[in-house]
Amino acid sequence: MTAVIRGSLIKLSPRAGLGIFHYAALHHVHDRYHARFVDDPSYTTVARSDPDLKSGILEKHNVDVNAAKFSDAELLEAILLCRSSSVFRRGWKELDRECCKRMSRLSFHTTVQIMDSWLTGLGSRAFRGEYYAYAIAYWVLHLRFAKKEEFVHLLYLLGQKKSVPDNLAGTLQTALRRFLPSLGARELAVVCNGLFKLKCKVFDRAVLDRVAVEAEELMLGGEDSFDLISLLKFLRMCKYYNEALLAKLTTYILERCDGPNVAECAHYLAAYSSVNVYERNVFEKLETLAFSSLKCFCEKGAKTDSKAHPAVAPRLKDVAKVLWALANVGHRVSSSNLTDAVHFIENNFNREAISHVLDALQSLACLGSYPRNLIYRACSSVAEGDLVRHPKKKLFQQYVFVKNSALIMLSAERPPLLLASHVSDGSIGHRSSLASFVEMYSSEGLRPSYVLPHVRIAGVALLVSPTSFTPASSLEELLSSSKKAVRVSDDMLQALVGRSRSDAGTDKHGDFSAQICHVPVSIEVLDPEVTVRNSSVSLLGVMRAKLDQLHALGVRVVLVTPCCVESLARLEQGRRRAWLDKVLKDCTRPSQTERLYSSQSV
Repeated sequence: MTAVIRGSLIKLSPRAGLGIFHYAALHHVHDRYHARFVDDPSYTTVARSDPDLKSGILEKHNVDVNAAKFSDAELLEAILLCRSSSVFRRGWKELDRECCKRMSRLSFHTTVQIMDSWLTGLGSRAFRGEYYAYAIAYWVLHLRFAKKEEFVHLLYLLGQKKSVPDNLAGTLQTALRRFLPSLGARELAVVCNGLFKLKCKVFDRAVLDRVAVEAEELMLGGEDSFDLISLLKFLRMCKYYNEALLAKLTTYILERCDGPNVAECAHYLAAYSSVNVYERNVFEKLETLAFSSLKCFCEKGAKTDSKAHPAVAPRLKDVAKVLWALANVGHRVSSSNLTDAVHFIENNFNREAISHVLDALQSLACLGSYPRNLIYRACSSVAEGDLVRHPKKKLFQQYVFVKNSALIMLSAERPPLLLASHVSDGSIGHRSSLASFVEMYSSEGLRPSYVLPHVRIAGVALLVSPTSFTPASSLEELLSSSKKAVRVSDDMLQALVGRSRSDAGTDKHGDFSAQICHVPVSIEVLDPEVTVRNSSVSLLGVMRAKLDQLHALGVRVVLVTPCCVESLARLEQGRRRAWLDKVLKDCTRPSQTERLYSSQSV
């Protein structure tokens, strides 16, 4: 069986109390797809050991390894021996070099067979050898000559690397289109699982539609959920939205899906959440099933293993995925389930899994939950500088989100924040309604910005002075630089945290805690990018977290629907200015903390 040993995301110093995993402990459950290859005689690329050949090699090479004298069959057997023989394990580099020397005369079939033997013999260390680098170039050139079984098995093997160069990824996609008509449901599931692990997105509609058809067939046939999930994971990664497929999945989950484990619940939920679709009945059922399974595991007093198969024990990453899927579409999770999730993370916390912990904490924040002790433990267990330099930028972004969100929501006093940054027009290109709104008022100096730097959702932030509103006031007067009644977001943040006495409305020697006379306002345009699909007002999780934090900072929030923006665009400039003038004036009323403006309000 292929050994896959994942390294930690962040290189951290040894710490007392961290468990040491043994090789055998990594394989609680036999890999299902590998077992299929072994059991199917058509997959001749599987490296199978020959007992007679093995004993002969061990007898001749019990001290050192002379790879040059091996035949191709003996070379394969010697690589397999790296798993059980210390002599061959020490000599793996010589075997690796010999494979490279023979590369030019090897068939495509043999190159895949050798890769399989390396992964069986060394696990993920095989990808650090020279053979893998040589083989990539070979496969890019010769994949067009491969047979279907060779292509399917190769994708399975590559999936364990988790990434491939772009030129090989493109070659794999070309081969997929060639083999697609001849792939059965199980073979397509293996291919999709491999592409998902490689993060190799496909945008060919014909390919995606075929995958969706096979997924529907698997649901109707009541087949094992393993293949169905492989197809759904791939479609999720490709952001493929198919209303009919999700309708069938809803029926399948509500009527035929019983007893899925936490990981399976996460994948089903993500099939909806990844395309911003919310089905209340489905989410309620899967929430109940996932947390029931989690609670049963926790009651046994056992601790999870990050390398365990999800059928054996829930993992931190599984719980984090469930929380993300629920939070992303604004599902209301019961407080008891949130408590169980926090306890599970606390009991299984380890620094090697810090990425999953931060992922879970970000989702908990979107669900309105801020577990103080867990946040402190996570943020203090890693060095910020290590995260800044880490190649996975998402890790640092999650760290900043969790830390700043906690400062806002848990601090007794207004916390210091990073300066907000203005957003270029290119950065909001996918949010057409926000871009239109900003363009309409660009002559007045309104600009989009990240008012909360850790929440990468742009809005328009202002400071409004209640004293500026007189019967004769106008938007031009409000935006007058002499009155300083309206400021962009960096000034607003300075005022909120009390760093600027003038903006805070105090004199030079005034108290920082004095009441701010300017009213902070954030205009948020509800584009489809920040709302649940087919809803103009149901907010996605991060957007809801942003509004909660703005309220906690005392910011008045103006929600503007796309229909409202369209109606404003049809008005002449003077009437548009009058509309915004009225909106800002309404924000100065003490009771006005949030208001929604639709087309009917124009």
